[in-house]
Formats: sequence, C-alpha cells, structure tokens
Amino acid sequence: MRKRRSSWKFLWCATLGIVGGTALWAAPPVWEKQLQFTSEAVRGEGTAVEVYRIKFNDSIYRYSQPHYGDVRILAPDGKNVAFAVRQRRRPLGQTVTKTVNTKVTRFEQCEDRAIVEFEVPEKIPLQAFTGIKIDVAQNNFEKRVTIWSVDEAGSVRLLADYQPFFDYSDTIDLVKDRIAFDGPSPARHYRMFIDNFSEQEYAPEKWIVSKMDGGEEQYRHLLTKTLKIKSIQLTYEQPTDEFLPEREKYPLKLVEQQVNPANGNTVMIFESSREPLTELMLSTYETNFLRRIHLAAGDTPDEFRHLVSGRFCRIQSGAIQVNESKLTFPEQRSRYYRLIIVNEDNAPLENVTVSAYGNVYDACLLPPQPESLQVFFGGTLKSPNYDVLAVLKSLRAPATADYTLGPISDNPNYEPSLLAQGKKDLSWLLPLAIAVMVFGLAWILYCCLRRINDKDEFDC
Repeated sequence: MRKRRSSWKFLWCATLGIVGGTALWAAPPVWEKQLQFTSEAVRGEGTAVEVYRIKFNDSIYRYSQPHYGDVRILAPDGKNVAFAVRQRRRPLGQTVTKTVNTKVTRFEQCEDRAIVEFEVPEKIPLQAFTGIKIDVAQNNFEKRVTIWSVDEAGSVRLLADYQPFFDYSDTIDLVKDRIAFDGPSPARHYRMFIDNFSEQEYAPEKWIVSKMDGGEEQYRHLLTKTLKIKSIQLTYEQPTDEFLPEREKYPLKLVEQQVNPANGNTVMIFESSREPLTELMLSTYETNFLRRIHLAAGDTPDEFRHLVSGRFCRIQSGAIQVNESKLTFPEQRSRYYRLIIVNEDNAPLENVTVSAYGNVYDACLLPPQPESLQVFFGGTLKSPNYDVLAVLKSLRAPATADYTLGPISDNPNYEPSLLAQGKKDLSWLLPLAIAVMVFGLAWILYCCLRRINDKDEFDC
C-alpha cells in the first residue's frame, strides 16, 4: 500500500513538472519578434563635421526600452556604429515677454471714471511696447480701459479702445490683467481711462430701523467700491536665442469611455505606443463650461499613477473670452493614460476628443563609411558606452542631415537562438503535456475509487 501511494505522488509531481516546464518553455519570447526587424537609413553627401540624425519612428517607441539602450545601429560589415540619442530641438523662433515698471504721474477721478497718466522712467531705455499689465489689490471686478500714447509734442495715439480686464478669482478661476495694444508703441508717456472705476454695492450687514407690531423693518448700508491699483507695467517682446524641444503629434487610441455612476465623472482610457508624450489637447463643440481634469498614466489599463491636474474650459460671454484646453506634464512613455473629467453637478460634455503631442528623439552619429545602415531595436542588450559620445555632445548646433527610418522589414540574416529554435521545434509539447496531465488525473481518481471499494468490501 505504501508503494502504491508513493507511485501516485511521483506520477502527480511528474505531471505538474512536465506541464509547468512546458508552459514556460512554450511561452512566446517577449523580444524575439522585434529582433527580426531592421530599417534602412540612406547616407547622403556632407562635410567632415556633419552629424547625421536618424529620426525614431513609432515602432522604436513601442518596442524599445525607455532610454533606447537596446537600439543598435550596424554597418553592412556587422560592426556597431557609435551614436548618441538626443532630443530634437529648434530655435525658439519667437519672442519672450518682458515687463518694464512705470511711474504714475497723474491720477484723477471724475465720478465713476479715473484718468491715469504714467511714464517710463528716464533711466529705462524705450522699447517697442506691445501692451500693459495692471496689478490691482482686489478681485471680483470687471473694468474697461482705453489707452493712448503721448509723444513729446503732445500728440496722442489710440492704442487700446474700451478693452476689458477682470478678476473673478473668488468664484471662478478667471483673471485677465493684460491689455494688448493695436500696434507697437515706442513712446515714453501714456494716458489711460478706466470706466466704472467706482461701483456701489450693498454691505452684507442689516440694520434694524424700528419694530412695528412685532415685525422688523430693515435696510442695508450702501458702500462705494473703488479699484485699488498697485502697479502698471508696460510689456514688450524680446527675441531670444533659446531652443525649444521640437514637438510632434502622436497617435492616441481611445479604448474605453464611460461615466462613473457613483460621481458622474467622465473617465477616458487611451492606449499609446509609448511615445515620449508631454501634452494633451482637448476639444469639444460645446461652449460656456469649466471642468477640472486629472491625468494618470500606467503600464496596464487597471493600474495608474497620477500625473497632473488642470482644467478644461471655454467661456464666451460678453467681455469674458477664455479657452483653456491644454494639459502639459513631464515627459511620459507609458502604454496607457486615464483622463478624468470632473463634471460635479453638470451634465457630461459631448464629443470630447483628445490629441497627444510629445518630444522627438534622434540617433545622432558621425558620418559612417557605408551608404546604408541597419537599425536593430527591441532587445534586452546592455546599453553601449561609446567614446565618440563625448565628441557628439561637444557639438552644440552642428549642421545636420536628417533621415527618417524606412519601413520595417524582416532581417534575412536573422538566426534565432537555440532556445527560441527549440521552442519553435517543440511547439507540439504543450498539448502533449496537457494530455498527460488529464490522463494522470484520471488514473489517480480511478485508483482512489478502487481503494474505497476495496475498503468497503473488507469492512463488510
């Protein structure tokens, strides 16, 4: 009896070992298929200091490691070509906004209008000013301003006609404190009219006048609310030689969208190809709404980590024109993203679409001798350490020729490893192991039933 029980244990353990080992053996390798791919980048004419840049495509983003340590560039002779991964940048090509403090030389209030004259101090050089920034000591207001420039001869020029500026930060996050000029103004002296400078509003306290038959007759005190200006700054645009990261639009696939029945929030889950994303742009045809939004990222559609929060709004009501639809965040290369639109007591927005933008990366290399190169990616190789990287990093802005990777093709010289080849040749082993497991379980069950029958006969 002990021998039979030991043989059952042996048969059971052997069956589990065969099935488990076969499952591990037959599981598809993670990177085997990607290593069969190559791409070509044709070499062109160039000078001795020219650096070539091969632009990465979506396939490399999807299948390579986050820092591209598994990317290899090979010459036709099979030797590695040294390269450095660099973020593609472009000259700013725009201007940065600078401010200049002004000095108020005249302030006069006439009923509900204020006249303010200000100038640029003599010690500050004049610029081609493009607008003003008004800093006030209160919120919850809406005013309109008209601005002129005054030259040395006393001639005036209209710069901004009845333009609004407001602050509703107590009730909603809406502030406009800058007024743009119709054209650049190099003048030193300016004059500004502020309409509705003083407003009347009721005080929140109530005062009892008298009591008649048990009732109370009340009134509220009327207050005058006057705008308090802290400073006025002139703004101008200044060219800069800074570089900005080059951005590109990347595909983003919507895989799930639903309204959470518990809180009414709209939940959208997207799938990407692990491109280096830095920005989402939201759009909808609806107007006059404001929603808080939260973005999270994750490697699976079930687990996410919070990235950034912001707001999505489009308000078009009289002087209030606000449109915020961009959500920026540090560069991410996640497979899934979850966007939550907080609706609170509002109805969900209709037809919300989301576009993704991100950085662009190149493999920068010195001119190789061959006319074509092969790019391998998707493996688990150790990151290379090339001496030429120091040379590439010292080139701040070299003249470059850009090449985009061509279509992915199978590598005719690809030879799978012995393990991968063994998996392919023994693909029949898993079904056989399952069959052995089923037979083993049936045999164990049969033996158990037989033992029970034998014991019943002995007891009788």
